[in-house]
Amino acid sequence: MISIKTTGDKSPGAVGGDYVDNSINTNVVRNYFLFQHGLLKTISSIMTRLRHHLNTKQISYEELADYYFNNSLHHGQSVTVHGFLSKYVLTYRHNYYSPYTHRTGQVLRAPTYNKQETVKMEIKSQVTQLPIQTFPHFTKENKQKYIYFLYHPSFKSFHTSKANDTTPASENTLQNGCILDINESLRPIVLISPKNLEQFCNNYIKVTALINTFDPDITKLFFSQLNEPLTSIFSNTFRPYNESNISLCLDLSIDPSQCMITTQERITSLPATLYVETHFDNINSSKTHLNSIGGLLPKAYPGLHWVSFGEKGTHDSKVKFGLCDSSTSIATVNFVNFAHYTDVDIVSTDFSDKLKALKDSIELFRKNVCRFYKKTYNSNIRHVYDFIFDYKREYLFHPEGIMSSGSLAQEIKEDNELSVTLKWLKSQSI
Repeated sequence: MISIKTTGDKSPGAVGGDYVDNSINTNVVRNYFLFQHGLLKTISSIMTRLRHHLNTKQISYEELADYYFNNSLHHGQSVTVHGFLSKYVLTYRHNYYSPYTHRTGQVLRAPTYNKQETVKMEIKSQVTQLPIQTFPHFTKENKQKYIYFLYHPSFKSFHTSKANDTTPASENTLQNGCILDINESLRPIVLISPKNLEQFCNNYIKVTALINTFDPDITKLFFSQLNEPLTSIFSNTFRPYNESNISLCLDLSIDPSQCMITTQERITSLPATLYVETHFDNINSSKTHLNSIGGLLPKAYPGLHWVSFGEKGTHDSKVKFGLCDSSTSIATVNFVNFAHYTDVDIVSTDFSDKLKALKDSIELFRKNVCRFYKKTYNSNIRHVYDFIFDYKREYLFHPEGIMSSGSLAQEIKEDNELSVTLKWLKSQSI
């Protein structure tokens, strides 16, 4: 019995009766069961993670590839490994590779008696660096998957040095007798993720993931044209001559509940080389053109425009490097196709300035050549991009993007595999 006394003009006074609040009882029961259910889920999640942790093999970076390709690790096994995460990987552009490139030293300008300017310059050769490249995400069964690269914990730079005489030539020989030290720190293991991992890039991390192999379609896109240098670079993730296990990747997309990434330390400096390839359609290949195009280089020095370096200082390299007062470099083999590149620090605040300088240098060269041909030959020529280190930036460099050449368009139309590859590369343009 509950008695309640009320007051007021319209108050009934004292009232009484049995009172049972079913809604209160129901809420208590519901909340109790929700608490029990949440507690069970939490315990279940903890037990699942604990079970996964106990089943996860803690392994060093050096052991991961060796154990897997020697069949000591298996597909679907969970592993935890330390390394450096990046979206970049070294690439090898054999048409423009020279054992050495140039670095212009002191440049002196002095007037002569006929009032013309002569230029004296000091040119030093240096070992050519391999450029970096990113790969777009791909879609499998309507699910996006992102491609990243996990490097050895000792990784410090994408730049390398010339190998010493004791380095096995079979591992590191590139071309023209030049040997670069493609050491263990530059040979990544591919990491596949169902989501963007930009926030973890350029960091040393600890990752728990499942061992997986490459999908056949991705193998075709990724490794269809491997040469010796790229075979060496990807040797920790792809060994096409193995009898059984051929490809290795760490996959975060199979069962996300078993996967985890934790950041341990951010790198403070990350040297690399950005690289772009272009060509001119319908350009004149006459000797006049060959002699004049050097003067069209951005900030070209008068007189000497091109230099090449062969092994041990000889000038027998097919690649010729343009001499100009610029932080970006240009190279060619036929004065129709050109490579443009610049050294950067990826994590430095001046990365954007270097990237803009590269873009502006290419644009100025394009304008100079196109104006020259219009004025000299009354001919309109097209400047086309063939390769860019990051395909998301293709329209930043050219309004038509990459591979917009008319002749190439016809080749793509006739070659289904080339068409698929190009569609994949251009899938993330911004």
